[in-house]
Amino acid sequence: MTEIKIGIKIISELKSFVSLITQDDMTLDNFWKSSKAFTRNRKLPFERLVLLIVKLCKKTLSIEPEAFFEELGEPEPCSVSAFTQQRIKLKASFFDWWNRVLWSSYYYYSGASVKRHKGFV
Repeated sequence: MTEIKIGIKIISELKSFVSLITQDDMTLDNFWKSSKAFTRNRKLPFERLVLLIVKLCKKTLSIEPEAFFEELGEPEPCSVSAFTQQRIKLKASFFDWWNRVLWSSYYYYSGASVKRHKGFV
């Protein structure tokens, strides 16, 4: 399998992971600091917040949310304060699980083509 196809499959797995946990409130509660977090309809719901964080901000926080919302076709970006407040509600355990899905997908789809040191990952 080519590297591009592997990358697309991994991205698909990560998207499925986010979709899966957002459909189950019990699972989603494991990644929120409060049971009331992300319950209201806001500019930065759970899925968008995760996507914005994962995109890895390369510029200042005053520029990134604006560019992100432009890409989504949204006329009004969220404020830096809103982003920061939403980010605080997300537990670090989400990224632990996100990383597990990422590397397990990588090794699953890459298979034998992965170079290993003395057979270890």
